[in-house]
Amino acid sequence: MSSDFSPQVLRCPQCEFSELVLASTAPTWLRKARMLRSNSRATPAELAELLPVAAGKLTCPGCGRRGLVVGRWDQSTSGGDSDWPETPRCEGCGGAIEPERLELMPQTRMCTACQRKTERPGAAVEGEYCPRCGSPMVLRAVRAGITRMQLSCTNPRCR
Repeated sequence: MSSDFSPQVLRCPQCEFSELVLASTAPTWLRKARMLRSNSRATPAELAELLPVAAGKLTCPGCGRRGLVVGRWDQSTSGGDSDWPETPRCEGCGGAIEPERLELMPQTRMCTACQRKTERPGAAVEGEYCPRCGSPMVLRAVRAGITRMQLSCTNPRCR
């Protein structure tokens, strides 16, 4: 087991999807594979050990194929030493985020289409789990009051 998390690349063998995974983004991928709870804190060594196992359970955002491959990241071949910043990629689909959107919201992490999908009623909220039973939470429409959306547990016995 390694003592530190070194950057790795998740790739799809079928399409051209690839994403650099850092110690800060690895928990997000592990939560998608349901191998890490939202409130748990894993050490960098644990993240490095879990990511290759989780890759086989992940679905490619580009083509929908199940099973990604983990590879080592090589800065010399990726152009990481360039003075020009790389175009930010969407966390949902892996595509480039529109320049107009980045101009208005520089810290955004999703393209417009993926953001709409996550904000519609009935959409699962990533990284949010019920504090009582641990089931995933979804957005539900509320008819009364000022708030139009509310987080709700997906487990019918918990509601």
